[in-house]
Amino acid sequence: GSAQRHRQHALPGGELRGPRLAQVRASLMGPTATTQFVDIAELPAGDAAAEEGYTHVLLDRRERARLTRLRGELLSLLADEMRNPLTSMVTALEMTLGQNLPEGADRVLVGARRSGQRLLDLVTTLLEINQLEHNPNALRRAPASLRPILDAGIAQTAPLQHQGAVQVVVEYSGDSVVNVDSERVRRAFVHLLEHALRQSPPYSTVQVHLDCQPDTALVRVSDQGPGLTPQQRELLFEQRITPDERKAPALGLAFCKLVVETHGGRVMVESNGSNGSTYIVTLPIERRAEG
Repeated sequence: GSAQRHRQHALPGGELRGPRLAQVRASLMGPTATTQFVDIAELPAGDAAAEEGYTHVLLDRRERARLTRLRGELLSLLADEMRNPLTSMVTALEMTLGQNLPEGADRVLVGARRSGQRLLDLVTTLLEINQLEHNPNALRRAPASLRPILDAGIAQTAPLQHQGAVQVVVEYSGDSVVNVDSERVRRAFVHLLEHALRQSPPYSTVQVHLDCQPDTALVRVSDQGPGLTPQQRELLFEQRITPDERKAPALGLAFCKLVVETHGGRVMVESNGSNGSTYIVTLPIERRAEG
């Protein structure tokens, strides 16, 4: 956002503290602004600007917040308008596949159904991201065992495993009960696992490891792909309109990060840029009452 600096001598008494700071903050923000997007921060004593007579910096993120809100509203509108026609199209294709068709037509319809389903999943993900960003309480939490959620996600990626000739190796060190929205966590894990599978060369393995610590469930997904550069790691979980140079889906990992963090967990990636990557998900464990 934009930044404006305030000189110390501009205020009576030369002090920008306590009630005076609150007064200046209120006057700069105006009656309709919120402290979430506008704030005043004190500059460190050794800062170059402080040596020039500046004492504070005004951080104004209102325009960025407005553009983010408008983007979310636009994407939500487009996705909502597209979902019903896409659902109808996929359903019609599924019904057609059960009919007597000319030779070779099944293959074409299967491809069309797969493409339609991918587009429908993308639209659904857009709507989910917008919903969770504006209302984290939309999560339907309930205590659940984590292993069945991971098993369901691994089973869902079976076609991609076969297509890429990649084997998923599972190692569970116990199990954990987590208070989660099981459906959304499963989908978040599927996006993460699909990304690892797409980075993997043929006849390699992707390892899924669950480690249960006293307060945290830790899931590691490791591939044997080419690895990620520091810049790729930094942007990996950002929302993007288009796929990256490796043809990875643009929104799946952003959805994964949002779901995990909304549950109070974290998503991280480790990679040396040349020999595979490890994606780490942490989730708080549900603590059962004693007695």
